[in-house]
Amino acid sequence: MRGEDGAEQGALSASAVVRRYYAVSLVYALAGGFLAGGVYPLFLRSRGLGQLEINSVLAVYFAVTFLTDVPTGAFADALGRRRAFVLGCALRAASFALYFVSHAYVLFLVAEAIDALGTTFCNGAVEAWGVDTLDQTGFVGRKDRLFSRLAQLASAGAMIAALVGSAVGSIDLAWTWPLGAAGFLAAALVGGTVLREPSRRAAHVDVAGLRREIVARIGTGLRQGVGVRPVRLLSLAGGVMMATWAAYWLEWPILFKDGYGVGVWVVGWISCLLSLGQMIGSEIAARTTLPASRRPQVLSALVIVTGALLSAAAWVGRPRAHDRRAVRDERCAGGAPAARHRLVQRAAATP
Repeated sequence: MRGEDGAEQGALSASAVVRRYYAVSLVYALAGGFLAGGVYPLFLRSRGLGQLEINSVLAVYFAVTFLTDVPTGAFADALGRRRAFVLGCALRAASFALYFVSHAYVLFLVAEAIDALGTTFCNGAVEAWGVDTLDQTGFVGRKDRLFSRLAQLASAGAMIAALVGSAVGSIDLAWTWPLGAAGFLAAALVGGTVLREPSRRAAHVDVAGLRREIVARIGTGLRQGVGVRPVRLLSLAGGVMMATWAAYWLEWPILFKDGYGVGVWVVGWISCLLSLGQMIGSEIAARTTLPASRRPQVLSALVIVTGALLSAAAWVGRPRAHDRRAVRDERCAGGAPAARHRLVQRAAATP
């Protein structure tokens, strides 16, 4: 059996590797996309969580991924990308199932921690498999074009899943979680079937040696990451960008549903428009060739423009002074819902 896997690995052409790479990535994107249509924060709020609790659940996700990304990456290097991906999908399916039955804040924290751990097992596993296997086939093309196409494919999958998830969420927000769990189980099945690796991955596992190898890989990864200035700066920039986006990602579905009175399915369509923007950006990136010396300047300009657009959105959507006074006065009188309704009417009437 191991010889058959190894023979199949050697017989794969570059086009076959790309097709398998795209197939696994698409199924994985579909699985996570059911919650991408703004359903996630709306579901947590429907289960009684306040905004601080919702934000803290996401904070657990970031904390766990920060602590486990390097160890799980070392596990994938030592035991194989296919095993890491299948294990990660299984963990994510389990976390989604726990979300479905949870009604307590603590259980949501546990489910989010499991989901974060599963995400770190999946992170980079398929990409690393694709890059390594393409190198073995002698592929000499630009791999960044493949990643741009993959981003487009993932966005398309997320759009489809977001529409399905928002339609289901319009009936019952909770049922989007079993959909996602089934999607991750399907991704595990597809990944376990098509992500073939050399036969050495299937050899007898020396547990003690594996532990030493993982510890060594963790140490090497941390030293290389912390010791290289560009990696440190890029990691810091990525962390700042993620912290900025997280607040918008959690707040905008609630703002549109409560502030503008739209349904869950409309929130899903808005999410699709955001995904469409990502697809357009990926297409531009795939068709644009920039010298390495200009990439930092272009990236910095894009970050500045993105920040300006987010600030403009916050400025346009801010409550006006008389609206804030109305809300405060109505709250003092016990009539906050009426004040909120008048605020929405004024916002809708403003050109």
